[in-house]
Amino acid sequence: MPGRNIYLIYGALRDKAVDEIAGLLFPHASAVILTSPAQSRAISAPVLAEMTAHHARRAEVIPDPKLAFERALELAAPHDVIFVTGSLYLVGDLRRYWMSRAADRAGIS
Repeated sequence: MPGRNIYLIYGALRDKAVDEIAGLLFPHASAVILTSPAQSRAISAPVLAEMTAHHARRAEVIPDPKLAFERALELAAPHDVIFVTGSLYLVGDLRRYWMSRAADRAGIS
């Protein structure tokens, strides 16, 4: 994606190879926002940062996934890209949040 900044929202569960995954993904991102999925097996955002932030050019810790998503939207320009990854629980929750947010903005109930 030449000429585009990539913003990565990342949250993971304890039983995953988070450092290995971070090593593959984080170097491609302009910034990584570390968060925590709403799941009992989730790694807390601060612990996730301790484990993985060394792979990122820039990392922020925002434990609440919705606030992490809003922060990515603040950082990204219209032509930039935001990826949500790590836990599929996180992806699903933020997809639902995005759809609800879009409906609210459109005035759809």
